[in-house]
Amino acid sequence: MTAQLVKVATEESPNNSKLISPQAENPSPPPGKSAKTWSRLKRLGKYVGINPALIASLAVTGLMLGYKHLGMLQFFELKAFDRMIELRPALPPDERLLVVE
Repeated sequence: MTAQLVKVATEESPNNSKLISPQAENPSPPPGKSAKTWSRLKRLGKYVGINPALIASLAVTGLMLGYKHLGMLQFFELKAFDRMIELRPALPPDERLLVVE
């Protein structure tokens, strides 16, 4: 019975050729509202000759730098800094300090 299964699995059929064939050059856009944005990025990438992923990463980097410049990320930066200070081990007392009573 296993010989029959091997024979069936190795035979050429239209369904097997679809599974083995390489993926299409242009991937299908993700579902939802992002499909329109994806198609715009693909067209822009073809026009400029740059990969759409590179364009998207540059756009996100620009937005993040803009947010940082405007101070919109300061709250999160301070919270992360506070957490890092809390996790730091306790420091020994400084010998240069003199307490006078």
